[in-house]
Amino acid sequence: MENDIPSPAPGASDPAAGARDALASLEADAVHLADRVITPWWYHPILAVLVALIMTGLLLPPFGTAACTATGILGMVLLMRAYGRVSGVVITQAAGPRGRALLWALVGILAAAFIAVVVIANSGASGWWAALAIVPTAVAVIVLGRRYDDSLRRELPLA
Repeated sequence: MENDIPSPAPGASDPAAGARDALASLEADAVHLADRVITPWWYHPILAVLVALIMTGLLLPPFGTAACTATGILGMVLLMRAYGRVSGVVITQAAGPRGRALLWALVGILAAAFIAVVVIANSGASGWWAALAIVPTAVAVIVLGRRYDDSLRRELPLA
């Protein structure tokens, strides 16, 4: 009884080899998923235009505000559906801490910009001053959106 470890029966598979194969398959799936979540070049510029449309609508009379907001929201829904069809994947939350930080930074910029536009609209100042909030916000949507996508691909499990 020198060796108490039973050897696999003839024709039986090695459990360690099966586990290695399963892990390799999971890693390959994660790499494939990371390749699929690459956002098309047009996604963030269109999103930035839709955000700018909604913000510009705040400078208009109530009907204009409602029309711009409805158009912007509808555009965002259609944009997300188009991305889902192109990529075959829909991501609903950040995959890790860097992605969450970028998402919250963008939310903060959007909130500050919306507040600035509302203040400008209600102060009686020229609506052109709102461009000082709208244009940088649109740029932030593009830049931070692309950084968020890069972060998402890096932070996907097993990627």
